[in-house]
Amino acid sequence: MPRPLTSEVALVKNMASNSPVELYLLFFDSGTLYLTDCQEPVEFFDEEGSPQTYQPWGVSRGEITTSSQTRSNHVNISFDNVGRTFSDIVAAEETRRKKIFIWQVFLEQLNNFAGRVFKFGCYLDGPSIDEKTFDVTAYEMLDMYEVRVPRRTFQLTCPWVFGGVECGVTAPTASGTVDSSGEGNYTLYSTALEQPVGTWVNGFITIEGQGRQVVASESGQVTVTIPFFTDPATKTFNIKAGCDKTIADCEKWENEQFYGGFLYVPESRRRR
Repeated sequence: MPRPLTSEVALVKNMASNSPVELYLLFFDSGTLYLTDCQEPVEFFDEEGSPQTYQPWGVSRGEITTSSQTRSNHVNISFDNVGRTFSDIVAAEETRRKKIFIWQVFLEQLNNFAGRVFKFGCYLDGPSIDEKTFDVTAYEMLDMYEVRVPRRTFQLTCPWVFGGVECGVTAPTASGTVDSSGEGNYTLYSTALEQPVGTWVNGFITIEGQGRQVVASESGQVTVTIPFFTDPATKTFNIKAGCDKTIADCEKWENEQFYGGFLYVPESRRRR
C-alpha cells in the first residue's frame, strides 16, 4: 500500500512552482501561435531557442492515446475561440495537417531551453469550430520531421506550390483599398481589381490580418467564401492569385507543360 503524503509534503507538491505548465506551438501558414494553459503570459523560448512570449489561452486536452498496434497515437484538444482568432485562421487557410508541438516546463526552468519536456508532436486533423471553441484531433505522424520522400506518387492533382520553383508561374498579386462591399461582406469592390474575369479565383485576399479565399472574380470585384466579420470598406487589402491544382486551372495559366499531377492514375493490373 502506498505511503500517504504528509500535509507539509502535499503543500509543497501542489505549489504552482512545482507544477508544470503546458506550452502549445501551432504552426499555421499565416504564422505560429504560441499559447499556454497558464493564467498569465509565460516568457520562454520558441522552437529555434529564441525568446518568445506564450499567451494565456483557454486550452483543454484529453489523454494522449498511445497504441502498440498500427493505429497512430493521438490526442483531442480544445482551444477557446471567443475572440474569433481561430475563425480567422480557418477562413484563410487549410488547417488540417498543420504541425503542433506540446511542451511542458516547470516555472523554475523558464530560463533554460533544455528544461522543456517534449510531450507530443503531431499534425492537426478533424477540426471543428464554432463561436466558442476550436476542436481538433491531433495525430502523431511518421513524417513529423519533414523527411522529404525522393519520389512522386500517382495523383491527379498537382503537388507543386503555386508560384514555386517547380510550378513555372509567377503568381499575380495586387494591393489597394476596398471602395465598398456588398451585403453580408461577401463581395468586395475596388478599382485596384481591374483584371480579367477569373484572375483571383482560388486566391486569397487579406485585410488587417484576416484572410479569405476567393471563389469568384471579375473586373473590379471579388467574392469570398466566408464574409469578413467587419465592414472592409476603405481598408487596405493585399490579394494573391491561387490554383486548385487541377489541369483545368493549369490551362488557365497556360502552364500545362509544368503540370505536376498525372492526367490519369493507372489501374492495378495483375501480371501472370
